Order: sequence, then structure tokens, then C-alpha cells
Amino acid sequence: MTDSIGSQTAVALATRASLSHPKRIECLCLKPGQRRRYRLFSTVDPDLNEVIGPEDLDPVEFDIPSDIAVATYLIESLWRLHVSPGELERQLGRVAPNTAITSA
Repeated sequence: MTDSIGSQTAVALATRASLSHPKRIECLCLKPGQRRRYRLFSTVDPDLNEVIGPEDLDPVEFDIPSDIAVATYLIESLWRLHVSPGELERQLGRVAPNTAITSA
């Protein structure tokens, strides 16, 4: 289960019927980030590839699950109905985070 943006493996945190196409399944996925420790995104790809369509929100990268950007993403994408911040925090151990990038 590698994604098309980067080579790290994504893990599914939750699934639901697509909001725009009820016969499709959407997954909320977590993987190591490119700029931050973690990356959260939605996909309809069964292999959990990160494919951003015209209806999708941009993924969010974060270091801690209490980041306001995470809350905003979960609310705007309606995933907050399926995943609580506490559940997200418990799932972080399922991916190997990238180390934080330090400025030179």
C-alpha cells in the first residue's frame, strides 16, 4: 500500500460511503509527512494512494494532533463525525513519522 505522492506506506484510519458518490468508499489515511511529521488525507483509491480530485480538500501535515489545521481538516471534510482527536492521537503509532525538519 504505497501512495502516488512519495513512497511511504499509508494506513487507513476510517472508512465511509463517499459523500458525492454513495457507491464509492472513501478512506481517511495517515502517513509520514513531507514537511511535517504526519500527513492526513482522504482517498477513494483501494490501495490508499493519495490521489487528490477536484472535490477533495488538500491534505494536511502536522506534528501534533491538536494542531488547529488538523481540527479544521477533520471538520471541513466531515471526517470529524468518524474520528475523534483522541482516536487520531492513538493511531499515530501506526506510521513511522518523518523527523522534523530543522532550519539551517
